[in-house]
Amino acid sequence: MKILVFSDSHGSKETMIKVVKKIGKSVDMILHLGDLATDLPRTIIPEKIPIEYVRGNCDKTSEIPVTKSISVQEGRANVFMTHGHLYNVKYDSDKIVYAAFEQQADICVFGHTHSPAVFKEENTLFLNPGSISLPRGTKFPTYGILDIETKIRAAVVEVRPEGIYRIISDLS
Repeated sequence: MKILVFSDSHGSKETMIKVVKKIGKSVDMILHLGDLATDLPRTIIPEKIPIEYVRGNCDKTSEIPVTKSISVQEGRANVFMTHGHLYNVKYDSDKIVYAAFEQQADICVFGHTHSPAVFKEENTLFLNPGSISLPRGTKFPTYGILDIETKIRAAVVEVRPEGIYRIISDLS
């Protein structure tokens, strides 16, 4: 199973649309981690691909949850989704790590910092895909890929203006 992960689009849909058009047919699910969760237009995504959202600190709707736990790959992995602002992720990872452990997550995905990160704590894999529109810590927008097969693998991919997508971080 391959999962495409976006965060922090802030009203800029063009790069997300470009990524979905390029790799959308090869993914099984799409996650958006907020700011702005409603930026991802359903019209460009094949109907068979489920989309899961969480609300960020800039999302104005209360209809989207702030956190969500989903089971993927027929129960093989539990994914804890959050934007990250409630866990002070701009300062350290302690609270998000504790929250993921409380949720018994195999994978924790979060955003808010606009800076990509992939790390592992005990048996939990953490992925912050950075920002698809306003990157920090990298010159170009980034998104995440979760690959759940025999092992759980996470990668952050950089989107270059010339259309070159380059992996900048990878961990399993």
